[in-house]
Amino acid sequence: PRLACTDLSMTVNARKLPPLAFDGSFELRGDSGGLRIRGAGPALGGNRLGIDFSRTGRISVTALRLAPTALAKLVPLFAPWVEVPEEAGLVGSAELAVDIVTGRGQSRATIDAKLSGVGFQNAAATWIGEKLALDLKAELDLAKEPLAWRANVSGDAGQFLGGPVLLDLVRNPLKIHASGRFDGQL
Repeated sequence: PRLACTDLSMTVNARKLPPLAFDGSFELRGDSGGLRIRGAGPALGGNRLGIDFSRTGRISVTALRLAPTALAKLVPLFAPWVEVPEEAGLVGSAELAVDIVTGRGQSRATIDAKLSGVGFQNAAATWIGEKLALDLKAELDLAKEPLAWRANVSGDAGQFLGGPVLLDLVRNPLKIHASGRFDGQL
């Protein structure tokens, strides 16, 4: 037997978040016990978050995708942690891909975030970014306590001026490799 819905629409209400909308489809297969849910989740900066979840046996795979989105529209999401003054004139876009695989003793997440065409300037013109492009690739082992992570950041476009320091990422590409453990406490 197979149970499917091609026109699923729901809203999830959480205590500390605004209502989260989801539109898409689901399919439950009785023969294999497989489940698949696909669609568009909440809007982030005007673009809906793409969601694709599947479970077969003991393995679950979740893919989240955010199409290129204007950074200025994403700033409110980070307001509790990062202050970006309006006069900074933040431009550019961000896109995001997150894949999570769980089951059979594993729980891993991979993150691929891209920033492109990033520009900004503070009021004193002592911090200026122009046409910056950065890529973040990270892997997290969610099954370990504390959480183990590894990240690579690279940039090969644009310039950044911070006080007397000029970083020209075209002439001197940026490459940062980092890893560690996180126990959930700052």
